[in-house]
Amino acid sequence: MQASFASENTALIGMVLVPKGLYISGSNKYNDERPSRQIYLDAFYIDKFEVTQKEFKKIMILSLILSIKLISILFWYCSKSKLLPVLL
Repeated sequence: MQASFASENTALIGMVLVPKGLYISGSNKYNDERPSRQIYLDAFYIDKFEVTQKEFKKIMILSLILSIKLISILFWYCSKSKLLPVLL
């Protein structure tokens, strides 16, 4: 059975949906990839383009900075409005 192709989904920018189905895993051509076999995968999203470790690190740092700023704003707002923040 041939592998299915990913389809575009506009809900996740820069990502594509790989539909559920049977896929070929491995290869009989190279010893370290044997044996070739069919596997079933549920649908999942994957980046359309390769992301380097450097790019991923930048995004994670930016995400952390934004989270810290959001928490700081929340605590500031709570202190000004005399509300106590609830930590989960």
